[in-house]
Amino acid sequence: MAEMPGIQKLYDKVKDNRNIAFVMLSVDQEGAEKVKKFVSKKGYTFPVYLPVSNLPATFQSQTIPTTFILGKDGNVAARHDGMAKYDTKEVQDYLRLLTQ
Repeated sequence: MAEMPGIQKLYDKVKDNRNIAFVMLSVDQEGAEKVKKFVSKKGYTFPVYLPVSNLPATFQSQTIPTTFILGKDGNVAARHDGMAKYDTKEVQDYLRLLTQ
């Protein structure tokens, strides 16, 4: 939750790039309504999803949060376990580089 404001700022900066998509996945066991209320209360506009089945092994992690960045080919281009600051010029440049 602590890094979500920075993710929102990054999302706001790159959301118009049709080659970049955000998929925020909540693993909260209390369900969709709790997640919807939280997202709405905080004013986040990035999409948040809940898994409908088990995650593929590639996306399994014991760490929350875990961030995956996928390339155009759908393969994992970067992975970060734990908190990070994503609203940086370096991350924006990296995302743009992946979409070229």
